[in-house]
Amino acid sequence: MPTFLEALFMTGGGWVALIGILGLLAVIFKWFGNLGQGKAVVVGIISVVIVGFGAWNAGILQMFGIGSTISVVTPQAITPPEQVGTPSVVKELVQDATQDAPKRSGECRFVQNTHALKTAVRNNENASALGYLAVPVAAESGGSTLATGTTTAGASLSYTNLNVKPCSLGSIYILGDNTIGTSSGRMVFDAFETESEYQILGAGLDVLGLQAYDIQGNTRSNGQTNGSVANGGDYFVSGAGTTDGNAYYRNTTLATGGSIKGQIGLDVNGTSTVFGNYGTTVLNPITGEYDKVEQAIDGVIASFDSVDGAIFSSSALTLTQIDDVKLESVTCPSTITANRNADKCWQMRTLKASDGEALLKFQLTADSGNPTATGDNPVLCFDDKHYFRGTDGKVKYDFFSSGGTNQGVAGICLTWVVN
Repeated sequence: MPTFLEALFMTGGGWVALIGILGLLAVIFKWFGNLGQGKAVVVGIISVVIVGFGAWNAGILQMFGIGSTISVVTPQAITPPEQVGTPSVVKELVQDATQDAPKRSGECRFVQNTHALKTAVRNNENASALGYLAVPVAAESGGSTLATGTTTAGASLSYTNLNVKPCSLGSIYILGDNTIGTSSGRMVFDAFETESEYQILGAGLDVLGLQAYDIQGNTRSNGQTNGSVANGGDYFVSGAGTTDGNAYYRNTTLATGGSIKGQIGLDVNGTSTVFGNYGTTVLNPITGEYDKVEQAIDGVIASFDSVDGAIFSSSALTLTQIDDVKLESVTCPSTITANRNADKCWQMRTLKASDGEALLKFQLTADSGNPTATGDNPVLCFDDKHYFRGTDGKVKYDFFSSGGTNQGVAGICLTWVVN
């Protein structure tokens, strides 16, 4: 009954139906006076048509099984697409975003033909002031796009409507920029209520700076390609929005079995920014509000290219964390192998400007031979992972597009100059 009354009194179609009902009552009780049988029949027919149209538009007829119906939905887990063998072209290597199966059951309170997901993206990393970000968003369900739009930036809350089918379930994705701008993210939605509002927690996106140190903590990297000492000393190197940054470790003499030990410092440019996918906005069990971010533990990847396997094997570099960045050894994703020529990979959580400098410990060993030329210089790169729209129209979650474009901002690489 509450759903019927909402449809009757809270929708435009419901009010149209009420006007038609009043017309019928006026004919029955002769509120218009004695119209005569012919005129009364005409007015009665018009009133019936108005009632029917209004009731259909408000969804009242569907509630009683008349016309098209929308049944109660019990969400089912969505089976990921079948994995295939290693493709021969980069286009097929890009990973689709994992589809959600939101946990929701019960009555769908359908009162209109469309459901507006009122969406905004809040700048959650800006602790000094409340603010909202302008960024492309997409409502997706089962790999299909239901609606797209762009949220509104500003100091005050203003929603963008994503119109979806009532009773649908899925995710709203923030689609990240391909340069300095806004990080990607997501939030699960359901269109079961009469209306819904979603403030997705997001953040600005910026490049990553890098500086390397020897085992004693002395700075040992800069932008000199030959590994020489820079005028004014060594320094942090960072990428640009669409161009990789390249830092070089001081020229070091190594014999077979020799090693270099040291540290790598990583620092996100900006003050309220991140490097990597921001994460998923989830329900906070303490506050009962969607004001918590489930951090992306795979937002950054470190990939090692040994360059010359006769000098450095794929196991020549070891990385361990000093600061807690959730560093974990993983199989190199296909797009990283294709675009970074990677032999070995580690994933990390998304890094934030508020982290300050995050430190890793490294050891590079010439475990296969004696370095003799500049062509023997191995490379370690850091790239960020994001949600973006693929060429097939689906939302992807990866580091590079099918065309080899770095998603998010460009990466940062450290080359060890050895001889």
